[in-house]
This record gives sequence, structure tokens and C-alpha cells, in this order.
Amino acid sequence: MPEPNKHRKRWYRPRNVVLTVLFAIVLVIGWICLDGWRVYTDAPESTDEYRAEMMALCAAGQPEGEDGWPLLAGVLEQLDSAAEDARRPLWQSGDWDRADEAGHAAMEAALDELGLLDELRRALALPRFVRPWTTEGLLMNELLPLTSPTRRLSKNLTQRMRNAAERGNWTETLDLMRLTIQLGDVTARQPTTIHAMTGASIQRRALRTVRDIFNERAVPSEVSVEIAALVAIVDDPAVAQQLEIERLATQNILHWTHGSRGYALPLTTLFDAGVVSGGLVAMSPVDPANDDRSLLRAGVARWYLASRGECGALADQWYVVLKAQAKQPFATRWDGWPPQKLMTAIQSPKHALLAYFLPGLERLVDGADALIVERTATHLMSAIEQYQAIQTRPPASLGDLVPEWIESVPTDPIHGGPFGYKLLTDDPAGRSYLLYSFGADGVDNGGLFHDDGHGIASYRVDDGSDVPLN
Repeated sequence: MPEPNKHRKRWYRPRNVVLTVLFAIVLVIGWICLDGWRVYTDAPESTDEYRAEMMALCAAGQPEGEDGWPLLAGVLEQLDSAAEDARRPLWQSGDWDRADEAGHAAMEAALDELGLLDELRRALALPRFVRPWTTEGLLMNELLPLTSPTRRLSKNLTQRMRNAAERGNWTETLDLMRLTIQLGDVTARQPTTIHAMTGASIQRRALRTVRDIFNERAVPSEVSVEIAALVAIVDDPAVAQQLEIERLATQNILHWTHGSRGYALPLTTLFDAGVVSGGLVAMSPVDPANDDRSLLRAGVARWYLASRGECGALADQWYVVLKAQAKQPFATRWDGWPPQKLMTAIQSPKHALLAYFLPGLERLVDGADALIVERTATHLMSAIEQYQAIQTRPPASLGDLVPEWIESVPTDPIHGGPFGYKLLTDDPAGRSYLLYSFGADGVDNGGLFHDDGHGIASYRVDDGSDVPLN
């Protein structure tokens, strides 16, 4: 009788089977990583088209001349470095409150000791600001990090503005106001949503500081005239253009993350980009020319990222709807938002990237209206202050400002009606009048305000309150 095959018995031993399976898994993972690294380091040529369109949109309307971005970036990086050096030891010891204070103090010292305030003036006096970037940098290391020192710098500039006004140095006050508004304008032109919102926030902070100064002390009439001229340079936010830039950025990122052959980004890179989708995220080959034949279209691999074509089409649908909503009146803009069908598709695990990038753009749209309200309110207050400097009292109504100080009484873009205005006596804050918005409901509650820290959302709070503007 022949002897049994000993090699076959060894092959079917559990240990050998496990080792074989593990070896196959290692090969698959190695292939994914190698191909993923090629995608990560070699963005497809198709992204060049989106990048060129984005750069053209960002540069639209900017005059010819020297580019101020390199000089401004150098100032921001030095300020950020000074603040980080001061905060780091306190962070490491867990003293978070003092760390933030130390960072602001270090930034303020750097502005003076390193002459960075003069460098900032020189940078913002230049005509053009076109920020260079790459697709990878859009996500991680070129654009986003410098928004933090920009916000801190704006806080420092507005505090200096208050201090200069307290000393009665109106020349310095106007100079700092101009710098802050210009910094916000330059920031808002950069090609990401966070920059658009940061830039608008900086300009709103400058306008709020000016209104606080009007409340706290008598401003000379000639200074009020110059403030009105500075307020006028705060442009209407180009919401439609910014949304188009965001659409191109989304398509650009999708081309980069999916690679030239339609593969999705590998898991490690997703974590680098801060995208956490939950569940299994893997790479699935698709045929860009025939998505109907892919596993994703068949619904078999529901935990795989969708194809580039499917993601791109869904993103474009979202931006089309969002642009249409942005044109609607503030009060009714988000009725029925978000569109349920689109939201359900975006929240699918296979659209992890879209779920990360698309929701939240509503804040960009509403923030534009809030900036227009605050710009209009600051312009009105400068006219009221000019009236008060001559008449020694505030006007009985906003109509008294027409036509000498303003051409016509502006409407509140939040609800399309008039601003609220009333005279005050014995006001705890020392105000002689109150200027306020009725909010989205358009109901005049006499300036009653519930300070719940809602920010822009306070215009939508329906609790019988208004939004004071001074």
C-alpha cells in the first residue's frame, strides 16, 4: 500500500493556511500602498485645469502690479513663530489660559520689536495678492495653517485701535482700521471657505470696534467722515464667485484623491487629511468611462469610496442648489434645507470625502449678509456721529440724516425692512441711541436682546429679541 503524501498533510495544517492567508493580505496591502503612494505624489494632469480656473477667479479684479503675498506671508509666519514659542511651555504644563495670553503678548511684542507692523503696512499697500498653492497644500500645509495667525493679528490690531482712540490719536486709529479691513479683504480672496469666512470675520471685528469707539467717546466730525470713507471700501462679499471657487476646489481634490485611474485615496492619506468616515475605507478600481460596470454602482461594496465621476457629479449638484439658495432672501433662504435626496446621498459612507467638504457652506452665505448689515450699521453710525457733532444731539429718526449726511435711509438686508432706531436716556452703557436689526422674523421688539452668544446665528433666533448694532 503506497505511503500517504506527507507534503499534502503539511499544507493543510491550520498554521500553514493562516500563514498563506496572511501573506496574501500583506501582498494586497502592499499593492494598495504602492499604488496609493503613486496617487499621493503624482496628481493627475486633469487637476491643472481646475487649478488654473481657481487661480484666475482668485486673481479676478486685482490690478496689475507687485504681488504682496510673499511679504504678507513672511509677516504672518514670524508672528506665528513668536506666539508658538511663547505658548509651547505653558501648553506642555497644561496651563491653557495663560498660554493664550502669552501668545497674544508675544505677537504684540513682535509687531513692535521686529518692526513687523511696518512690514504689514508695506505688504498691504501692494496691489496684488495671489497666493500660490498646490492640490496637496490646499488640504494640509500651504493655505490653512496661516489662518490662525491672521485671526490673532486682527485681534491685536483692533485692540491697538481701541487704545489709540482712548489716547485721542485718531490718525493711528484710522491707520489701524484701514490695515484691519485690508487684511480681512486679502484673506477673504484666498481659495478656501475657511479663508472667506475668516476674512469676513476680520472685517466684522473691525466694524464692531469702530462702533464701540462711537459708543464710548465723542468722535470728531472730520474723523467720522474718514471712517465713513474707510467703511465704503468693505466690498459686498462675492458669494457666487466664492462658491464657484469652492466647487472647483472640490473637483480638484476629488481628482487628486482618486488618482488618474479613478482610484480612491488610501486610508493613511485620508487620516492625514483629517477625513474619518467610519467603517472600512478601501480602494476600489472603477472604470471612469463606464461607471455602470463598477462594483460601487452595483451597490456590492457599500463601504468603498465612490468613483471620481459619481463624486464629482454629486458635488456639482450640491453647488448648483446652494448657489440658487444663496440668491434667496435671508429670512426664507434655508426653508426646506438641506435637500433630503442630496443629503442622504452625501451621508452615504462611500461619499466620505463629500460629507467632509460640502456641509457647512451655509455659514459662508449667511456671513456675507451679516457683513453687509454691519457695514451698513457702521456707515449709519458715522452719519449719526457727524449729525450729533453739529446738532449736539442725535437725530430723532434716521430720516433726519437725509439728504445732508446720507442719500437715503438704507434697508436691513436681513428682513428687507428698515433698521430699528430709538433714542435712549439713562442707558447703563452710556449710549444716547440704539441702532438694531429686527432679525430674520422682521418683528420690532424694541431692541430687546438676549445675549446667547449666537454670533451670525443671532439674526435667525426667533425668541422675541432683536440684534443690537451699537
